[in-house]
Amino acid sequence: MPNRIVREGILTSRRVNRLTAAEEVFYRRLLSAVDDFGRTFADPSLLRAGVYPLRLDEVGEEAIEGYLRACAAADLLVLYTVDGERYLELLRFRQQVRSKASKHPAPADAQQVPTPCVAPATRPRTKTNPNPNPNPEAKSKTKPTEEGEGIDARPADAGTLTLLGTEENRPKARRAPGKTARFVPPAVEEVRAYVAELGAVFSPERFVSFYEQRGWRTGKAPGFPMRDWRAACRDWKSRDDEEGRTGPVRPAGLQVVPDWKKRREEEDAARAAAEIAEAESLRREKGLPC
Repeated sequence: MPNRIVREGILTSRRVNRLTAAEEVFYRRLLSAVDDFGRTFADPSLLRAGVYPLRLDEVGEEAIEGYLRACAAADLLVLYTVDGERYLELLRFRQQVRSKASKHPAPADAQQVPTPCVAPATRPRTKTNPNPNPNPEAKSKTKPTEEGEGIDARPADAGTLTLLGTEENRPKARRAPGKTARFVPPAVEEVRAYVAELGAVFSPERFVSFYEQRGWRTGKAPGFPMRDWRAACRDWKSRDDEEGRTGPVRPAGLQVVPDWKKRREEEDAARAAAEIAEAESLRREKGLPC
């Protein structure tokens, strides 16, 4: 069962607010039972074992069926049937997808209309144009679907129209040509030279030691592999600038003492001088040698 990150927006969701307390508990448990694509079996007996594994004697299959209908009526999930098996898909799931493919079929694969008590699975499908335009220079026309989305017309010689929004036709993220350069951790001398060029005040040794302990990963644990250590240096300098820890450009290897540390040393020296003067004054009053 994959880990889930539940967004704080669930607390103010009007759709979730339509559910009763018991129905909302079912919906929240369901978030942990679906796969990375928000899908799972919709059979009440399977859901009862998967969502309430330690409370089988408290929740029955009739209650599960009622929870499903309530969530579907609140537009939180869609129920559909493929090859005689009932499935569900959470709407607006928006979780980070780690698997390349879902364990369960998509609503677009449904081969029959669900029963009236089940919310219909309305998903755009691929249509074939029976009358392809013979003129390749003619402009393609678009018309809205029932859900208000446009139709992406292919070239006339292709003879097909593809609806946007399906998983198969969703645009893929483009990758930069060539392979990504492999990251090489910098030496302290390289960092020191770049820090001097930026005019930053942080310690290059501390910078290198910090990221060596983290395996050269950025962000919160477990983090992401670092790609550009110079960009990280600029981030450190920006943070120092915001906190007022700035200083002039200095030669490589020259250690700069922060202003707050100088002030503390001056205060300590003044306090020590005052204590010595007071002690000498007491000795003079008592006639003791200073």
